[in-house]
Amino acid sequence: MNKNHDLQLEWLSHELDGGLAAAQRVQLKASLAGNEELRRQRLELRRLDSLLSSARLPVEADFHRRVMKSLPAAGWESRHPLSWRWAVAILLLLGGSSAALVGAGSAQAVRGVAVFSAARSVLDLFVSSALAGAGLLAASWKGIGLAMGDLFSKPASYVGLAVFVVLLNLLFLSLLRGGRRTPQGVAVRAGGRRHDDG
Repeated sequence: MNKNHDLQLEWLSHELDGGLAAAQRVQLKASLAGNEELRRQRLELRRLDSLLSSARLPVEADFHRRVMKSLPAAGWESRHPLSWRWAVAILLLLGGSSAALVGAGSAQAVRGVAVFSAARSVLDLFVSSALAGAGLLAASWKGIGLAMGDLFSKPASYVGLAVFVVLLNLLFLSLLRGGRRTPQGVAVRAGGRRHDDG
């Protein structure tokens, strides 16, 4: 089959879906007029489409909800936001109590301003901590990338890495085979029978 024939078959599929542009429809019509095999394949595709349409079952309205509800939660999925309510409540309680303690201990004359300033300070502390954590994480990844780039800049590093991987595999295999040892005090004679040395 040539590429033109493959393209025409693809257009036949798109024709059933209603996804052909006007120029493609004109080209397909011209190809169908001079190609008996292509007309036969179009007829077969239409029969198959009608057969599939007649065998289609209606989907119940709540089918998607029931399927999603019956699936177990995957380990990599994030938890539902409601499961974080206790952590958020404790965080708000901690922030509020910190602001109240700092505001109560303030020697300023206007008490409302002191509580507001203390709450803003605690909020700034949380924002600064989040930004510092994000910066530390980015710097750590950048440092790992630089270290790995420096490590693989020398050909001897590849040999060291290969030796490390082989040793790691040997350790893994020895751990897998660890349960196949014979017990203490039991020896195997030349004839294949076991006897107790004790």
